Amino acid sequence: MSRYNHGRLRRRILNLCAGLLLALLIFGAAAPFLHADRYRNRVQQAMSAALGRQVSIDGSVTLNLFSGPGISVADVRIADEPGAGAEPFAYVDEVIAIPRIWSFWTGRIEFSSLTLNGAHVNLSRAGRVSNAGSPPSWNFTGLARPNVLAAFPVIRMRDSRINFKVDGRKTTFYLMNVDLDIAPRARDGSQWDLRLTGQPARSDRPARGFGAIEARGRWTRGPATGGHTEIDVRLVRSEIGDIVALIYGHDAGVHGIVAGAIHVAGEPAALGIDGEVRVSELHGWAQSPPSGGAFPFRVSGTADLSGERFELFAEPKTAAAPLRLHFTAMPEAQRTTCAFDLRSDGLPISGIPGLLRNFGAKLPEGFQIEGLLDGSLHIQTGAAWTGSATVRQVALISAHSPALNLASAPITVGSGEAVLAPSEMVSDGTAVGDLAGHYNLADRSYGIEITSNGGSLAAMLRALPGVTVPVLSTAQSGQWTGDLAYTEPAAGESQWTASGTLTDAEI
Repeated sequence: MSRYNHGRLRRRILNLCAGLLLALLIFGAAAPFLHADRYRNRVQQAMSAALGRQVSIDGSVTLNLFSGPGISVADVRIADEPGAGAEPFAYVDEVIAIPRIWSFWTGRIEFSSLTLNGAHVNLSRAGRVSNAGSPPSWNFTGLARPNVLAAFPVIRMRDSRINFKVDGRKTTFYLMNVDLDIAPRARDGSQWDLRLTGQPARSDRPARGFGAIEARGRWTRGPATGGHTEIDVRLVRSEIGDIVALIYGHDAGVHGIVAGAIHVAGEPAALGIDGEVRVSELHGWAQSPPSGGAFPFRVSGTADLSGERFELFAEPKTAAAPLRLHFTAMPEAQRTTCAFDLRSDGLPISGIPGLLRNFGAKLPEGFQIEGLLDGSLHIQTGAAWTGSATVRQVALISAHSPALNLASAPITVGSGEAVLAPSEMVSDGTAVGDLAGHYNLADRSYGIEITSNGGSLAAMLRALPGVTVPVLSTAQSGQWTGDLAYTEPAAGESQWTASGTLTDAEI
C-alpha cells in the first residue's frame, strides 16, 4: 500500500472515531432528557429483586450515559418488611442504577450497582431483649439471607440520613451526612467490604452533627451465626461538649477535643473492642483552650449487638494506671440504661489547679495542691451520682504562706452534692482548725466551713491560700473560737459569715 493510501486510510479512521466520539457526547448530553418510562415496570422489578424489597418509583425514569451507562430514577420508596410499620424502609431522592452488561442480552434487567442520593433510611427494631434472652427483631436482618446476598449489587449512599426506630417510634438519635459503600468481595455474597462516614445527631437539637465517625471493614457470612465482622472505627477530632450534648441532650459546660481509633472484631453477639482515645484541651465554655496536655487512654471491651449490651473499659496509657473508667449499657424495662463507673487508686491530684483554671476558677498565683485520690464514682442515666473517695497526704501550697496539710479528706457524693467531711488542718506542725465543704452538682454552687477551737486566727488565715475574710483578716494576732463559712451561690453575690469569739486580738 502506498504512503498516500495509508495516510488517507488513517484519516478516515480518525474521522470515524471523532464522529463516534461526537455522537457519544451528544447522546450522553441528551440522555438525561430522554425519558424511559416504558421501562418503569422492568426497572421497578429489577430494583425490587436487587434489594429484596418491594420498590415503588414515583418520579421520572431517565437514561444516564456518563455515570454508567445507567438509569436515573427519582422519588423512590423502598418498602419495609411485613409488620415493621407503615413507613417505608427508605425514601430516596434519586437512584442511579447501573445494569449488568450481560443482562441486556438476557432480556431481564439486573443491576451491578445502585447509588442512592439523598436517602432517608429507617432502621427499625421490634421487641426488646427479654429475661429469657430472646433477641429483638431488626428490619435489615432479612437482607443477610444467602439467596439475597448472592444477587445483591454494590450499594452506595451519598448525602443521606439513617434514622433509628424502636417499636414503630423514631428515637432521638440519627446519623446525618452519611456516605456508605457496601460491596461484595465474593461472587456468592459470602464476603462484603463496607465503608461509612457520618455524623451522629439528635432530632431535638438544631440539625447539625455532634462529632464525626469513619468506619471501614469487612463482613464474612458464617454457617449458623451472624457472621464475622472486622471494622476499624475512627473518631475524627470532635468537641467533648458535642458528645456530651449528644448523650444527655444539653451542654454540661465541659469543652475539649476527643479523637481516637478503635478496632472491632468478632460475631455480632461477641464483638471485641480495642483501641486508643486521646482527650486534650479541656476547658470551660468561656475559657481559651490550653496548649498541650493531651491524655491518651487505652480502650477495651465487648459488645453484644443482639442483646444490646455494651461494656467498655478505659485507662490512661501509663505503666501503672491509677485511673479506670468502666462504661456499661444494657436494656432495662422500656429503655436502655447507661452507667459510668470511675475508680482511682492513688491518683495524683497535682494537676487539678491547672484544670480548674482552664474552667475559669480564680486561684491565687502560685497555688499548688499535692495529694493522692482513692475512691469511686457511679454515674447512671436517670439517677443521681453516687460515690465516695479519700484524698490523702494533702498539701495546699501558696507562694507566701506555709503549707496547709490535711492527713485525710473524706468525700462523699450523693443526693446531687459532693460533701467534704470535716478534716483537721495542720500548718507548721500546729493544728489550726477543721475544714469542711460541699459542692452542688446541678447548679455548681458551693460552700466551705472552717471551725477553730481557740487556735491562732492569723496562722489559720495565712494557711488558707487566697482567703480574705472581711474584718477578721485585718487581725494581726488573736485566738478564734467558732465557725467561718463562705458560700458561692448559683446566682447572686458570694458572702462570708462568722459566729464565734475572738480574744486577745490586735486589729
